[in-house]
Amino acid sequence: MYRAVIADDHAIVREGIALIVDKSDDFTVVAEAQDGNQLLKTLEKVPCDLVLCDIAMPGLNGFKALQKIKSANWEIKVVFITMHQDRDFLSEAVESGVDGYVLKNDNSETILTVLRQVMEGHRCFSPRVQTLLAHRILTKQSPEHVLTKRELEVFKLAVKAFTNKEVSQKLNITVSTVEFHKKNIKDKLNAKNLADLLNIAHKYDIG
Repeated sequence: MYRAVIADDHAIVREGIALIVDKSDDFTVVAEAQDGNQLLKTLEKVPCDLVLCDIAMPGLNGFKALQKIKSANWEIKVVFITMHQDRDFLSEAVESGVDGYVLKNDNSETILTVLRQVMEGHRCFSPRVQTLLAHRILTKQSPEHVLTKRELEVFKLAVKAFTNKEVSQKLNITVSTVEFHKKNIKDKLNAKNLADLLNIAHKYDIG
């Protein structure tokens, strides 16, 4: 049976997570901590296989606690269980090397499935987190995030079928500069022609 430690600054949340974990046949809660510092002190004394950790905690947050756990070379898996769904938290979680990520309002079976996958050696995120990550990656690839301000201006005019000369007049730049920007736009968006640019504009609702 895998030994789990729960770290969250809200006692009622720890109790709720413990109920979910303890009702399974393969996990048992061996300790709880109310912040990152207490978590690290607990891990020095209590053998465990898995940490279920909130991100926002006083003193030492989940990201910093994860770094210290990884740097200590403990054979411990870390899963964030949190309400945070914004892109910055998801990005940092991915980059930090956390083993799993679930939301506090995921159902109990989803949470246990993620924990089991993690203990089998997989990096696992709940389905809703995966959807958020996919959206984050897709958004990063959109023209509004890939192109410079001037390139985006040229892009919007190009997909409206303005000629290079018309674009140059509207933006008060030379035709050769327009052509230079359009080449960069195609390279960045992996587009071969105007039809590809039109498809990209439609996909990301840019006009």
